[in-house]
This record gives sequence, structure tokens and C-alpha cells, in this order.
Amino acid sequence: MKEYLRLIETHTPGPRCDVTPLFADPAAFAQLTADLSAPFADMSLDYVAGIDALGFVLGAAMALRLGKGFIPIRKRGKLPVAALAAEFVDYTGQRKGAGNSPGTAATGRPGVGGG
Repeated sequence: MKEYLRLIETHTPGPRCDVTPLFADPAAFAQLTADLSAPFADMSLDYVAGIDALGFVLGAAMALRLGKGFIPIRKRGKLPVAALAAEFVDYTGQRKGAGNSPGTAATGRPGVGGG
């Protein structure tokens, strides 16, 4: 197991774990970002996309590490600019709408978009 995974608090109320201790440790966060980005280092990508909250934190860090642009994906009407609309099913099984930048396509791997 990666050492940084020990920083994730799993004994929290509700269905989610608390990952903020991992983000507070710069070395652990850097290693997590490196590990998440490694499979994409040799791919021809234009952008990294992240879905809401946690996706914004991890996606932006991955984009920076990979030297790519970042596309935030949010519910319809939540972005401050014009965006294309798309629908997706979130982790609860609910259908939601999201915006993305025109001309971009997701690779099918979480958090990464390419052109």
C-alpha cells in the first residue's frame, strides 16, 4: 500500500472518507499526484478534466504536473462561462448535467480528457 493512503481518514460518518489530511501533507500530495499522473505521462493529451470538488483538486494538480490545461466539469449553470452540456450518472446513481469546453473529449479514464 502506498504510504500516503494511510493519511486518509476512513472512520468518518457517512459514505465518504476524509482525504484532507493527505492534501495537508505536501510530500504525500506530491506523491499522490505523481502516481495518478504516471499512466498519462506519455499520452497525447490536451486537457485534464475534473468533476466537481475532489475532481477539481486532483484534476488541477494532475494538469499542472502534466503541463496541460484543466477543464472543470460541473452541474449545468454552475460555470461562469458558456459551456456545452452533457449528462452523467454520479456515484449515487443519479443522472446529472455537466458542462465542458467545446471541442474536448474524455478518454474514458477518470479525471483525464484529451483531444
